[in-house]
Amino acid sequence: MSASQQQWFLLTSSDPKVAEEQLHIENRRREDTQHLREPLRQNVLEYFIPYQFLKRHQTGDQPHTRTKDAADAYHSNQIRAALHRYVFVRALKRDLERTLRQPWNVSEHRLQFFHDKQGRQVSVSHDEMGKFMQACADERLKFEVWPAIDDIEELQEVQLLSTPFRGQRVKVLEKRHTRNGTRFTIEVKLFNGTFSAKFYDLKDEDVQYDHDSERRQVSRDSKLVTRFQRDLIGILSRRIHQKETDQSRRDDVVTLDNIYNFRALQLQSIPLRRRCLAMMLICAQLRHDKVGRQTLCAAVESELQQMARQSESRAATDVRAYLHVALYLATGQPQYRDAAKAYVRQHSPKSEDLRRLVTLASRREASRIFR
Repeated sequence: MSASQQQWFLLTSSDPKVAEEQLHIENRRREDTQHLREPLRQNVLEYFIPYQFLKRHQTGDQPHTRTKDAADAYHSNQIRAALHRYVFVRALKRDLERTLRQPWNVSEHRLQFFHDKQGRQVSVSHDEMGKFMQACADERLKFEVWPAIDDIEELQEVQLLSTPFRGQRVKVLEKRHTRNGTRFTIEVKLFNGTFSAKFYDLKDEDVQYDHDSERRQVSRDSKLVTRFQRDLIGILSRRIHQKETDQSRRDDVVTLDNIYNFRALQLQSIPLRRRCLAMMLICAQLRHDKVGRQTLCAAVESELQQMARQSESRAATDVRAYLHVALYLATGQPQYRDAAKAYVRQHSPKSEDLRRLVTLASRREASRIFR
C-alpha cells in the first residue's frame, strides 16, 4: 500500500479507549501477517485520538492537571467531552471500509465514518493533520476544539502570523486589552469545517488585521446578537409552554452549546455588548451552568450599576430591560421582572424580541426555568 495514496479519515466512536484498543489489536494482527506472501497483505493503520493527547487538561486527582479552580475544572471537562468521540485513521478508503466491516468492529463501541452536514465522509489532508497533531502535542499552546460554529463568518477576519496554522485566514472570537498589550482568542476551522480550534492569548504581532469599517462591523455584530436572541426566545418559549419534543430537546442542546461558545466575545458597541451579555446569562441558565451563571450575573449587575450612573437619556434604552429580564430568569427575583415590565409600559420599545422576552418572563410558568 503506497503511503502517498492514503488519506486521513475522521471517524467516531462511543468509546475512544475501546476503539484504540481494537485498532491496536488490528495492527498486531496485520504485523503478524506481514511475512505472508499474499496479494492482500495489509500495512498497519496509523491513527490519532486527540482525546488521549488533550486529557492533560482535565481535572480531578490528576498529578499533571493544569486547572486551578472549579470553573477551570468545569471548562476542561467540557473540552474533554467535545473531543471524546473522534478518532482519525490514515488508510486507503477501501481498506478502511473493509476494516470497519470486520466482526470486532460490529459491537457497541464500533468505529464509523463521520459525515458532514451534506452527508459526505470527512477526509483530511496529511498537511492539516500534521499541524493539528503538532498543536495537540505542544503543551505551550492553550486551545480547545469544538464542533464548528455556524455563521462564524459574521466575526472579524484576520490572517495568522504564528502557530502551526500561520498564513491561514481565521476569525477573532475575543479581543481584549491588557497591561502587556492586546490579546486575542481566534478560531481556526479544521477538517472541512467539521471542527473549530480556539487559540488563546495571541499577541498583536501574531495576527494581521483586515481593514473593515466600524459601521459594517457593528452591523455584523447586531445580526449575530439578534440571532442569539431569537434562538433563545424560541427555546424559552418551548420550555415555558412545555411544548418540547425529544428532537427539539436535542436540537436545543446543540443551539445552546453553539451560542455559549461566544460568551467571551467582546463587541465594539457598548449597547450590543450588553445585549449579548444578557443573552449569555440566559444561555447559562438554560444550560444549568452554575459557575457560568454566577459569573455572568455579577457582570450584568456591574453593567446595570454603570448605567445607573449615566444620564437618563443614555440609560433609558432597551438594553436595561434585556439585562433585567436575564437576571430575573437566572435568579427568580421578581424585582428584575417588574423593572423590565415597567420599562416596556413606559417606553413602548420597538423591539419585538424584547417585548416577547418580557412577556415570556412574566408568565407564571417561567418559574420553571430557574428551578
